[in-house]
Amino acid sequence: MAKRISQLTEETSVATGDNIPIYDVSTGTTKRATVANLTSTVVSDNSVTSEKLNSTIAFSAYSSANITASSTPGKIQLATEAYDQGADFDATTNYRFTAPVNGIYHFDGIVRFTTPGDANNCQTFLYKNGAAFTENVSVNLNNGGGNSVALPVSGTVKLASGDYVELYAARTTGTGNAQGTLSGFIVGRY
Repeated sequence: MAKRISQLTEETSVATGDNIPIYDVSTGTTKRATVANLTSTVVSDNSVTSEKLNSTIAFSAYSSANITASSTPGKIQLATEAYDQGADFDATTNYRFTAPVNGIYHFDGIVRFTTPGDANNCQTFLYKNGAAFTENVSVNLNNGGGNSVALPVSGTVKLASGDYVELYAARTTGTGNAQGTLSGFIVGRY
């Protein structure tokens, strides 16, 4: 007599050729699928991990230290995570999100420029694999001599597993400090 799945011993790992029980509710029978069949039809890179089966890939990180924003775009060092579902954001070394799976991802960033001065041009960028794929430019900024200005940037981009996204900032004239925040999530897998 076949056992119900709830009666079987729990496994913590699988190997190629292992059988996985599947309970067919419509017939009331337990059937089996092999790992080889699952990996070739469900996951294209032949690996089944909890991250790939987990539907939540999302993060939010922010900087607590300033960078000096100048005419050369500089990476905002997002060293503090508000949350990181899936542990895909590096807040220690590279300050970037790395896609764990192929998918369409959406990102929202904001950079606060301190002492921007009037008639300055400030820019925020989202970089994919070291190159800008979207930017927001504030041309001839006029904040009435205020102490800071915030400039948002957002974008939706197709990423392959291993691609990475970073937040950058620049000023076309003058120098000053900048801090930022970046959040992102997967929209869908492909």
